[in-house]
Amino acid sequence: MREIKFKAKRVSDGEWVEGSFIYPNEIIPNPSTCDDTDAGIPIIIDPRTICQFTGLQFVEVFYNDILELTYKNKTKRLQVSFSEVHQCLVFLYLDDPKVLDRYTYDKFDKSWWEYNCKNGNIRVIDNIHNK
Repeated sequence: MREIKFKAKRVSDGEWVEGSFIYPNEIIPNPSTCDDTDAGIPIIIDPRTICQFTGLQFVEVFYNDILELTYKNKTKRLQVSFSEVHQCLVFLYLDDPKVLDRYTYDKFDKSWWEYNCKNGNIRVIDNIHNK
């Protein structure tokens, strides 16, 4: 069964919190990612920073995360996104030139993902909301 969870930045201190999204601006934190005093208590978040867990295996990734892919002695930055046109997860190539003011991208491929994760070629380095 796919795990449904979100992360967003707290309004109070700008730190990331993971949990269940319950209202337009609140998350109930996961007990494993918060202090005991915060468990079960809704936290006010900035709704512009909400990112849903992708459900991908091997590396925990949320939409809007920025990944670093190292392959054949080359390093690229990829943004995890959702394509409304293709209705699937895509990786936007942030370092490649834009075509018609859009990033080039690849659709998610399970075997490609598994290979690169198991070989240590992919890691989460940032999120677009950290800027």
